[in-house]
Amino acid sequence: MDPDERVRFEDDYARTTGVLPDAIAKQFRAGLLSADPAEQAVAAARLDRLKDVDPALVSAIPADERRRAQAIAEFVDLGVPPARAVELAAEKPARGVLPSEDLVGGEGGADDGTGEDTLEGGAGETRQTPKVTPDTIADFFDNAAELEGQDFSDAAIAAGMDPGRAALVRDIFRAGEDDRAALIERIGEQRAFRADFKSLLGAVRAAGDDEEARRRVLLTTRSLVRAESEGVMRDAETLGAALLGTRGRPGAKPIGKAGHRRSGTRQLKPLKRPRPEPEHPRNRNVDEAVKIEGFTKPKPQTAENVNRRFPNFKDTPPAKLGSKAWRSRMHGGAPGDFVRMHTRGNPEGLWIVRREQVVDAKGRLLPPKVLQRKFALPKPPTHISDLSIPPNKAADVDISIVGPVPGWKGGDVVQYNFDKLPPEEWFINTLPLKEWRY
Repeated sequence: MDPDERVRFEDDYARTTGVLPDAIAKQFRAGLLSADPAEQAVAAARLDRLKDVDPALVSAIPADERRRAQAIAEFVDLGVPPARAVELAAEKPARGVLPSEDLVGGEGGADDGTGEDTLEGGAGETRQTPKVTPDTIADFFDNAAELEGQDFSDAAIAAGMDPGRAALVRDIFRAGEDDRAALIERIGEQRAFRADFKSLLGAVRAAGDDEEARRRVLLTTRSLVRAESEGVMRDAETLGAALLGTRGRPGAKPIGKAGHRRSGTRQLKPLKRPRPEPEHPRNRNVDEAVKIEGFTKPKPQTAENVNRRFPNFKDTPPAKLGSKAWRSRMHGGAPGDFVRMHTRGNPEGLWIVRREQVVDAKGRLLPPKVLQRKFALPKPPTHISDLSIPPNKAADVDISIVGPVPGWKGGDVVQYNFDKLPPEEWFINTLPLKEWRY
């Protein structure tokens, strides 16, 4: 297997199962201790991505190595060359400074315990990073959006914003359809904020030329543009509210009695679906599952073939040993027939199931713990995303039976996993479980 593909497999399986095998942990540590700064940067980026998903995943790595990895990853994320990022990480503690300040001549920083970043001046004085509010955002993008380069960065820092993320927000609002591919690539580099930036891009496109709707969306970007290096993903939860007629603040009351119906924004009708059949043979039998429309070129294989692609997980094989499996080609089409269950901030991955598999016969979503046991998940899921493969795209998929977990009831249901990690933009309509509907 290609080294890059193996890395994607290992990282995705660790995110999916919630387990970081010793072999992978040793790879991380060896990379961080390497004499080659590029290898240190690669190991740091992988470690920091997993930490953003679940800090417990990397708890086996010593704390001092985790802090150094965080610092290296932050500086590299800002465009600093690996060799310089390693040097800066040795000088500055992770999450304790604004990395952007370090690049423009600041003298370091600290957390005063109040939740606001502070920066130390030359004579020991301390100044507080300005608090970012919707009014700050409105003023900043009215007055500084046309600035470029260092002028824009200086203005963003003065407003308490992260220059790189503020620039990305600005460019999303400026972009046309031809710029979409480049924006998706830039969004992919924002480890802790990818889901929010994807939601922002979708919200801006939905707002179209409606200046009022675009303004409401802009005012929800507070946590995206804030300069704190430890971000909390909140904007994805408020972008929808901004488009549905609220006043652009979490918890705001709808405009008028009818709420979104009187907001003037475009509303999409929910897709009508047939009555769910969670106990249909295709959800228990791989021979039936492979007959689903949209699958072509089926080839029989065994569960052992599937498990062989995950060599670091011999103790917890994903496919039921001794069972039959298939490899097939999955083609693009209408979104929503397949979904991915996941935790917050982790929409993309290898593993998917049919939409009807996560509901009961009345179309009601199964409880999180039931889903966890049914599909042998490491944790109860918190979110669901639709799979939407573009019409001109296709991907190889394994169809197998869920491997059992000792002490758990459940399993013995069909699961699907991609041969390669799909592009992030294939996973859309991410929602918390409580907001999801069949």
